[in-house]
Order: sequence, then structure tokens, then C-alpha cells
Amino acid sequence: CEAFFNSTHNTDLLTPEAQPLFDDLIFHKGECGGHCNFADGFSCVTFDYDVYAFQLSNCTRDIFPLCMGRLEVTNNCETLKCCQQLNERVIGEVDDIVKYSNFNYYMKFYNEKSNEIACYDFSSNTRDHCVQYVDYGASSDFQACQLLDAQYNGID
Repeated sequence: CEAFFNSTHNTDLLTPEAQPLFDDLIFHKGECGGHCNFADGFSCVTFDYDVYAFQLSNCTRDIFPLCMGRLEVTNNCETLKCCQQLNERVIGEVDDIVKYSNFNYYMKFYNEKSNEIACYDFSSNTRDHCVQYVDYGASSDFQACQLLDAQYNGID
């Protein structure tokens, strides 16, 4: 499990205020070859002073440039080796996200009931599976949010 690449440099995306917003993103789903599937969600974010909380919003020049997204990639992996190959492959496919944002890159493992488990508890050739996550965000940079928004809307 030590061989997996993980990076959690954007601590703003790990806060209790940010985490629920990921559940509210609208995800585009698609295929990426073979058994590979992805879901990509993105939105600009504003602060609502009436409820004193961050909320998803449309991206416009009129708002403070703050945006966030999540990419989830699966490959029907049934072995830890397959999960590791997915982990290595996806990082090479997210150049624009890495270039224009701060990001967190991590893999989660789930058992047959889709409950999260530790990597060390993953059992090959069972219904255990893995998902590669890329959480990303940009702040105070309207151009970065605009480019990330264009990439999100350009995914087929």
C-alpha cells in the first residue's frame, strides 16, 4: 500500500466546510477506455452571508474567484495491482488540473458493501474495489477557475 501515490496539499478542500460541497456537485459521467469510468464534478463557490456558509454557484466575473471540483475514476479493479496501475495512470491524465489548481490526489478502497476500508484490508478477487479521487480547487484566480470550468464542460 506504500506504493500508491497520494498528495493532500490543498488543506482548504479537506475542511468540514468544503467536504459537503463535493456531494452537491453535478457530475458528468463517461468512459475512459476498457472498463475505465469517470465522474467529474465542478462548480464555482460563493459565500452566502445569510446562512454563513459556502454554496455552489455559476462561474461569473462578478463573484470572488473560488472554484472546486472532483474527479472520480474506477476500472472495475479486482486486485490491488490493478488499483495501483489505476493510481499511476490517472496522475498522468490530469495535467491541466495539476497545472491550474491546488489538488488532493488519493485512492479509497471499499468492500463488497461499498463501505470504506483501509488499503491493507483490501482482498483481491472479491467484490472489494477502489476509486481514484482528484479533488481540486483554485482561489483568487479567475483565469484558473475559467480554465477548469471550460475543461469540465468540455468532457464528453
